[in-house]
Amino acid sequence: VRGAVDWALTVEDRDLAAALLRPIALQMFVRRGLGEIADWAERLLAITPPEDEESVALGLLWASLHYSMTQERERFRQLIEDCGAPDHLFARYAYLVGVEDDDFAVLELGPLVVAEMRRRGEESYARLFEMFTAAALMTSGQFTQARAEHEALADLFRAEGPPSFLNWTLYLLGASAALQGDQELADRYWDESTSVDVPPRTNGPNETLSARAAFRQGRRAEAYRILGGYIDELVEVENLSGAAIVGIEFVNMMTAIDRLHDAGVILGHFDATGLLGVEGPGFKIMLTEALDVVAADPLAMATREDAAARSLDEREALAFMRQVLTELAASPIA
Repeated sequence: VRGAVDWALTVEDRDLAAALLRPIALQMFVRRGLGEIADWAERLLAITPPEDEESVALGLLWASLHYSMTQERERFRQLIEDCGAPDHLFARYAYLVGVEDDDFAVLELGPLVVAEMRRRGEESYARLFEMFTAAALMTSGQFTQARAEHEALADLFRAEGPPSFLNWTLYLLGASAALQGDQELADRYWDESTSVDVPPRTNGPNETLSARAAFRQGRRAEAYRILGGYIDELVEVENLSGAAIVGIEFVNMMTAIDRLHDAGVILGHFDATGLLGVEGPGFKIMLTEALDVVAADPLAMATREDAAARSLDEREALAFMRQVLTELAASPIA
């Protein structure tokens, strides 16, 4: 496939390159370490004239899946401008995926994209964007509707697959339950999520959930090693979007062992990136105890404020957490 795509792009056979990319472009989001597909999408865009708005919009949509993980929002914004920013449904949605972080815009455009993908026979993309829309319902606080849609998708994926989509949907159901304060239900969903047999290098939450379970069961050194190893993989494949999920587990672990300085650093990162949310529930409920404990400690709060002021980014936050976890895993009293 690599040879065929490279040849098609080299001789500027746009139709052949697009036909080769179409069935596998989704994999850049499903599997870790497939940024090369985004490179191919950009090479295809480079040889596509602006007047071919359909092809440009589709290429941008493919590339947006990669940039949503690497968090290189300005780079993707520049790519859109270089391509002429066509007024096309897929191009508008690509901008939301790769640049914006607007749940309400996703809720507006998402169903239109799902319907269009389904009309074209692109069922895998339709189901992926259905998950995006349900996730936006959750993060905007519309929990009842989000749960109904996620449960319907989970039933569908249990029956038909793919396992990666089932794994993600169960994680989101658990997150929704946790955000509503029902930790018992969240743990049930998360236990089922980790039991799903997914292919190697699936982009998903299993490592963080495994680390969480190990920590909860008293196997702390193992938890630190699992979470640290996952950070290594995220950095290797530049999946910086995973920093938020890792950070939530890290903050809760550090609070539990009275490492409030370390928890404060990552909470400051969350403040700088807006994860905790000025409006709506954000992820505050999943960090309620940690937030209260850090707020009661002046030194930890000073650390949090300093990290927020320094605008610690995802890469820096992952590096900091990896250093702390390495130290703790090697400690005889971890």
